Amino acid sequence: MMSEKHRKTQTGFTLVEVLVATAIFVVIFVAALLIYDRSNRVFKSGMEATDVQQNTRVAFDKVLGDLRMAGFDYDRDGNPSGSAAGVTWQQQADEQIEYAGPTAITLRANFNYETATGPCPTTILTTTPPCEHGREAALELSSGGVFPVVTTGNDEIVTYGLESADSSKNTGQIKYYADVPDRKSYQNEVSAGLTGRAENLVTITGVDLTNNNPPYTLYRYTLDPGVGAVTVVRTPVANGIRSMRFQYYEDPTGVIPLTDLAATPAAVTGAADSVAADRYNPAAPDAIIAVRQIREKIQSIRLTLIGMNESPDSAYAEPLDSTPKAVFGYSGSTSKNFRQYRLESLIVPRNYGKSGLKEQETVAPGPPTITRICVGYCGLAYIEWDSPVIDATHGSPEDYQILVGTTSTTVTTLALDAGLTNSATVPLSDRTASYYFVVKAVNSFGSQNSAVQGPYSVKNATRPNPPDFSTAVITGGGGANPPALPGHIQLTWQAPTTNASGAISCPFGGGSAAATNVREIKQWIVERAEDAGFTVNKKTRTFTQTPDPITGQVMIDDTVANCVTYYYRV
Repeated sequence: MMSEKHRKTQTGFTLVEVLVATAIFVVIFVAALLIYDRSNRVFKSGMEATDVQQNTRVAFDKVLGDLRMAGFDYDRDGNPSGSAAGVTWQQQADEQIEYAGPTAITLRANFNYETATGPCPTTILTTTPPCEHGREAALELSSGGVFPVVTTGNDEIVTYGLESADSSKNTGQIKYYADVPDRKSYQNEVSAGLTGRAENLVTITGVDLTNNNPPYTLYRYTLDPGVGAVTVVRTPVANGIRSMRFQYYEDPTGVIPLTDLAATPAAVTGAADSVAADRYNPAAPDAIIAVRQIREKIQSIRLTLIGMNESPDSAYAEPLDSTPKAVFGYSGSTSKNFRQYRLESLIVPRNYGKSGLKEQETVAPGPPTITRICVGYCGLAYIEWDSPVIDATHGSPEDYQILVGTTSTTVTTLALDAGLTNSATVPLSDRTASYYFVVKAVNSFGSQNSAVQGPYSVKNATRPNPPDFSTAVITGGGGANPPALPGHIQLTWQAPTTNASGAISCPFGGGSAAATNVREIKQWIVERAEDAGFTVNKKTRTFTQTPDPITGQVMIDDTVANCVTYYYRV
């Protein structure tokens, strides 16, 4: 037991000591809580800033990337001129930008170019495999061969728009006309039994086009890839979007605004259902569609995308939000109470406004067929031929060449590169010889020759009429129509359109030559004298000139002297 003496020596804490100790502990505890709370706020705001930046950047990069692709390979044939199986190829009615609105846009491009495996099948299968370079086999075949190369599928017609978290505000519609679900919008080809069809109206409902009802979800809308229906496929890209805006310019530097867009927003955005508003119709293939011409002016696009935090901060005021909007789900809060992240860029679609070139063939063309050869020109021969059949084993020609030779085994000399025409007038050097002819069809993979035809004499059998001076113009000393330089005399005349004697014959294929006889004039001889009687003397001057085969001629005499009267004879 503790002794009495020991107990009396023990001392405890006084009340004052306890109060002081408690006060110190409370101060330390409160300070720790304040530091923790501050750290937690900094961490939370940092995480929110990271989230909104990441979310906004993902959305921005997706829209930006697709805008830069606008027009890529959308019409690889450009404006085709050719035929297959009796069907005339038509210019595709597709647009590179189908809808141009201030808060939404629709564009098309060959987005799946690198994913294809090829080659294209020749019939529509139950499951049609993708073709090489992203070609759309089912859509090529559905056009009946009128569009031989289709690279933009329905799922590559891409629209970007916003949907508000407040579904009652999603009352807007994005409308545009397109050749969907299959490819049937082409000029009627009665001979081939084909019937053209005007473009179909595509309507994307349930969007908000106002930017006034945040927060939004950014959607990427495409169409079902099949050819049986027009079904909108909705893919969410990012949540927490404050606003999205597109501004359009007529120059690549973003200086000249597209003012026509602001003047007629309803027509340009495709809001009207009128057939005449924004629709291609093969019944009037050459009709001017004004709103499409407006979209064709677009050279650059400024994209502005603003993201916002997931939740508000009542103590925060966003300094850049000049027009705060009420935020759905947060009573009393406006967009100004949300931290925001803004991204902006000027996009110049490199392929927009450019028609493509047809993809190189992977098989050689078939042989063309010579149908007519006409001779009797002055050192020329006129040839016509049919294009080869284009099918699974024969590619499309990219060029025709005329080969000549003086024996059937030496038809190897290239006489003319005829391009993609089906007739040509071939110059020949020896007017006393007989020639054999071959037409070669060429593409990037190979070539094939027609059968050899000949021999045919090219000896001249005609004499042209004199040139026509009924519309002649002589100007000098800086005169007009068109102006001649001082110290020059300019003389113009028209080539004759008939022969004075002789006739051209077509020993192969019969009939009449389709070429006009102006083509047979090999050379003009112009003589100049200083007296009206045209006495030939030492002052007489002779000029020679190679003719233009179709139009009139122009000769400028730069050897004249001032104050001298000259007379000319052609």
